[in-house]
Amino acid sequence: MKKIVIIGGGLGGLYSALKLSETSKYDITILDSSAQFGGSYGSYTYEDGALFDYGIHVIYEAMNEDVDKTLRDIIPTSEWNFLVGNKKDIAGTYYKGKLQEYSHYIDIRSQESQIHQKAIGSFFNNIENEKIEATNVYEYLTNRFGKYITDTIHEDVLQKLYSDNGKNLHLMVSKIVPLERVILYSEEFVKDLMGSSYIRNKIAYPDQLNFDESLKSKQRGLYPKQFGMQGYVNRIVDLLKKRGVKLISSVQIENINKSEDKINSIEYIHDDRTDTIDNISHLHWAIPEESVARFFDFNISEKDKPKHLYYIHLYTNQKPKMGKLYYFYILDKGFSSFRISSYYNYCTDAKTNDGLYPICMEMHFDKEQDKKSLFIQAKKELLSLNVVDKDDNIVYINTPSKSSVFPVPTLKNTKITKDADNHIQSLGIKNMTYTGVCPEKELFFLHDILLENFNQIKDLL
Repeated sequence: MKKIVIIGGGLGGLYSALKLSETSKYDITILDSSAQFGGSYGSYTYEDGALFDYGIHVIYEAMNEDVDKTLRDIIPTSEWNFLVGNKKDIAGTYYKGKLQEYSHYIDIRSQESQIHQKAIGSFFNNIENEKIEATNVYEYLTNRFGKYITDTIHEDVLQKLYSDNGKNLHLMVSKIVPLERVILYSEEFVKDLMGSSYIRNKIAYPDQLNFDESLKSKQRGLYPKQFGMQGYVNRIVDLLKKRGVKLISSVQIENINKSEDKINSIEYIHDDRTDTIDNISHLHWAIPEESVARFFDFNISEKDKPKHLYYIHLYTNQKPKMGKLYYFYILDKGFSSFRISSYYNYCTDAKTNDGLYPICMEMHFDKEQDKKSLFIQAKKELLSLNVVDKDDNIVYINTPSKSSVFPVPTLKNTKITKDADNHIQSLGIKNMTYTGVCPEKELFFLHDILLENFNQIKDLL
């Protein structure tokens, strides 16, 4: 049997193994540096048994059955929550001191009347202006909305979210937190404008639950009815093991041996001993490009500093005051919170037997935080955002022992990723493929990464 090695045990790597193991012609091994498979689509279980996902992680369809059916069939149809139509992704934004339950796009009507009127003028005056090819998110937003809206509104939001200005940030940031549309008008007025695809592409409908579903994508969101994405990941792992796939966690890759245009073997450390996989037929990486390039003499220059990302997990004895929102972004300055998710709103099983509601706060900091100050800040912000009424409504708070990393997509950082990609391509290795987060390829969201994984390995199927 031909040997295939997959490096990366997140959902992208696990999906690749699922597809490649549909036939019995390959001997497949997955290597992952973490102790637990699933990556950010796993869950965290505390010592006291409390289980939380890492933020909101719904599986959105890639609109390709080679991808979607493979992941959908892991559990019976009856065990899925299907999020469809206007309920596919109910998201909001905290902006100008108010929680927008009706849309996650910036509502310029929240501005002073004078700014709102100037913004309308800026938008329509910009329609016929000559556009330049955008090289950063500032130019992209200016092309779409005009200089006034970008300078007056978007620049403050970008500073809050990424601690940088739009001229230093990659275009992709307009999709990480959706900035590609703005709300300018009431629902009654916008209905008449929605007939224009040009306008619809830039002006957001001001009530997401009343939007004409015939104009929306047929893409669905999927989340297991049983709370905890790790349970779903474990089902994938169990199926792979039944198919003979070897899954090895807590691995440190030591060396990749190649001759000319072919990968021959991999050396890795596991359980304090060095092991080798020889005679490799194909190597597939499901991790970011710069991580791959390190093994092929690519010198990575110093990147712009990432944010320290903390997942703060809480139980409240009060239903979070988020309406029907699955999550909302915090765009106002003065908050370290980036996003807050209410698991119960898309998975009712998340509510505990004691009637407690789980919440996740994703908080970004420039420096590491100690637990005590972190918890004080989290509780303070949850109250300030009016998610709960009083401190007594928060009955549990915890966080994983280590912070995660949120890489800021600056132009410098994304150039390093692009250079890493070019370096790998220049090697001309014929039995190696790779897929990971890459802004230059518009690969950030899971459904795009899954589809790219399929495209990379389909010749092996």
